[in-house]
Amino acid sequence: MRWFCVHPNLPLQAELRVRTSPDSSAIERARIPQGRAIASCSPVFQVPGDGVDAAPISWLQVAYHDALSGETEGGFMMAALPDGTPLVTPWESTDFYSCCEVTDPAALQYDGPHETAKSFGPVQSVNFLYCIVEEAEKRVRLFHPELENVWIEKKDVHMVCTRFKHAECSTPHTFFELSEALPEEAQIAIREYPSKEAQTVGLLSRGETVEVTVRGGNWLQIAGGSIDKAWIMWRTDALELLQEAPDVCSSTCVTIAANVNSLADSKNLAEANPDQSGDSEESTHVTPATSTGSVQDDADMNASGTKSTPVEQSWDVRSPLAALSAGVDNENDGSRKMVMEVDDMLVNRSESKRKYGTRGGFYSS
Repeated sequence: MRWFCVHPNLPLQAELRVRTSPDSSAIERARIPQGRAIASCSPVFQVPGDGVDAAPISWLQVAYHDALSGETEGGFMMAALPDGTPLVTPWESTDFYSCCEVTDPAALQYDGPHETAKSFGPVQSVNFLYCIVEEAEKRVRLFHPELENVWIEKKDVHMVCTRFKHAECSTPHTFFELSEALPEEAQIAIREYPSKEAQTVGLLSRGETVEVTVRGGNWLQIAGGSIDKAWIMWRTDALELLQEAPDVCSSTCVTIAANVNSLADSKNLAEANPDQSGDSEESTHVTPATSTGSVQDDADMNASGTKSTPVEQSWDVRSPLAALSAGVDNENDGSRKMVMEVDDMLVNRSESKRKYGTRGGFYSS
């Protein structure tokens, strides 16, 4: 599943209708406001317009928690107006920090992150995810279309969607590899949409890593590749398929200096030796090699013209998956194999030995 929010270009008080079918005259089941996220079961699809010459209308098939029945309900939500105006956007394309499920309907809202903050009542509803804009030690700040400060206890929420952070790196990403608990010959399908029914565009094997930027439920969004975006399942309800590879870096990494004093020393040295060091205001960063254990020799000047300085750092030699294949070749090693898929884990069993490396406004009327 992929989570979508009301498009930020719409008025703060705008709400979108969830209907029983992809028809603007269908029965309304729910409304989603700004600052909330709803799950989509499949990519945006189009239905013919009302008139012969009318433009097609884009819709999303969605799922949400019904507070009255306690069950998951399905419906359809218009994704764009006939003139092309977008009504929704994936949560990861917004400025939200993450999205969470409120696990306790009686959870209180506060006007600040501190224990002395005043409460102004419980959350209004729990049928959609809440979007988070800030995180403190014990509370998170929720986006609210009217109020600036709405905080809730962390213990009352469950993170469903979040952005990744890479240790000692300013790039919002991280790397994953196959779980050690999986068989050596296991492979995980890479798909064009976060759904087990989506088309497979590649496979992740033992010894390979993928660069990911966000998590949405049980799926990770892969950065780069031969298509714009791709997804890989990192866990099922019973099994973890992937594990984080903290020691892996790529050319997209920008390392943060671990010691502030070293930066001060570098600046003092530059000021003392202007002829040798050049501009005393030049910045220093490390761009590790993609597939070797050293800093790239041909990368001592970055895109902005600043110099990249090698440092003593042990980079993992495992290279990130460079690109996603257009298809899956199950005979590429010349041996007969059986591919078995269970919860998006593909296991190849071969006969031969193989090594793996508007205020009040409503839209969708």
